Amino acid sequence: MDSGPISGAAMAKRLASCSSTTRDRAIRLLSSWLPSAVASLSDAELAKIWKGLFYCVWHSDKLPAQLALINSLSSLVVSLDPPSSLRYFDAFLATVRREWSGIDQLRLDKFYLLIRKFVNRSFAFLKKHGWNREMLESFVAVLKEKSFLANDKFQANGVNFFIAEVFLDEMSGSLPVAPEIFGLLLDLFVRVLERTNDRVLVYKIRVNVFEKLVECGGKFLGGESDELGKIAIVLRLSEKFLMSASDPETVQGNRKVLFGLRDGFLKLEKDFEKSGLEIAFENVDSGNVASENAGEGYSVSSDRPAKKRKKTKVSSDGGEKRAGGRKIRKNCRLLLLKVTARTSQVMAVRKRPR
Repeated sequence: MDSGPISGAAMAKRLASCSSTTRDRAIRLLSSWLPSAVASLSDAELAKIWKGLFYCVWHSDKLPAQLALINSLSSLVVSLDPPSSLRYFDAFLATVRREWSGIDQLRLDKFYLLIRKFVNRSFAFLKKHGWNREMLESFVAVLKEKSFLANDKFQANGVNFFIAEVFLDEMSGSLPVAPEIFGLLLDLFVRVLERTNDRVLVYKIRVNVFEKLVECGGKFLGGESDELGKIAIVLRLSEKFLMSASDPETVQGNRKVLFGLRDGFLKLEKDFEKSGLEIAFENVDSGNVASENAGEGYSVSSDRPAKKRKKTKVSSDGGEKRAGGRKIRKNCRLLLLKVTARTSQVMAVRKRPR
């Protein structure tokens, strides 16, 4: 490989080369070249590099070589500085969406693996930086604007479907985290359910994200140690789904799904209240989004507040009687009068000669 500075276009060309030797050399160089070069690369140049990386994966045939390549590419999400990492992830999503419709069935599995690894490494990146709120919101914005609710014409629904399918599985490796952090990530899927007209995507999110959380919550109540289940209970998502389903801007066809999810989480929350269990979070990653106690550990009890007793009044003879007793007796007298009048009418009809 030539010595001296390498331009983005030259790197992209080498990455997409038909020669495996040229591609391998370019990949080895990429991990040391990109961290110092990415800041000076324009979005167009970064897009060219990612197109080269896409075809580098495309040409990779043997499974061990595919795994090594995909691990190398996804690890850059963690090793790059935060702004560069987000640009790198953004360009990855844009490229995969643009090229998705051209992927044949034989190559589909390795691109599924590529997406899975990038989602996993994105969570590792967020955890490495302490779940910083600004980074977390930027990551969610990239997923929402460049994938789930992307305003492009690419036929890439499969990318969204697969991210929804693997999201919780890949997130579980970064647990435990404070519930507030997890809530910010789940907000992405709630917003998608409010806005998307893609019925398949609605189904994928419902089943693979929220119904799976309800299932995890049930496992926790059943005695299993399940971090996702604990978070699903504590976040009280039933309230969020009720507001989303009632939002006038929510897609009409999605309201039934949102109300159904509200019912599922409400049942889970009520079961927790009856269980007598306590949920504790200790030494969780709280970033700068959680409550002030989250980083040190906090707990949530299922104990329900005692029901308020009705006020009582003291009767003239010193005994107690419930407030409103006079009203109840009055209603009973009115009901008795109605029944008596109705009975008299029936008896009069029976005595009438035929």
